[in-house]
Amino acid sequence: MAPDDSRRDKTRRNRPKLRSRIAIDGLDRTPHRAFLRATGLGDEAIAQPMIGVGTTEGEMTPCNMGLRAQAEFVFERPVETIFGVDTPTAELVEKLYTRTNPRGVSAELWRHARGCRAWLRIDRHTVTHVIAAVTLWNPAP
Repeated sequence: MAPDDSRRDKTRRNRPKLRSRIAIDGLDRTPHRAFLRATGLGDEAIAQPMIGVGTTEGEMTPCNMGLRAQAEFVFERPVETIFGVDTPTAELVEKLYTRTNPRGVSAELWRHARGCRAWLRIDRHTVTHVIAAVTLWNPAP
């Protein structure tokens, strides 16, 4: 056994058993330690207590990239489904629940949920998802 290994064993025995150790202690956790080392942590940092924070904002690994972009702009509804308060109920039911899904360019309302919270009218092709136009949407006449 190399001198480094004996020192490491002593420090492992002396430290308290923390819940975070389950992620890195043991031979079967070698890939976990390798991942932490690849992110720039050394043995001393890995030996410290760890706190896990769950978020979709991380862009550390390819499996997490793009989640923020997906949540940044939120589809709200097609523009054709916006009605006034005095619209008859029968017309609302027909337009909202019996309409067909269009193939081609559709005017849609999207909201910039993570940024300025602006409402956008996006003309998007429903098959190819090509965006033809984007304009700020203001419901006031």
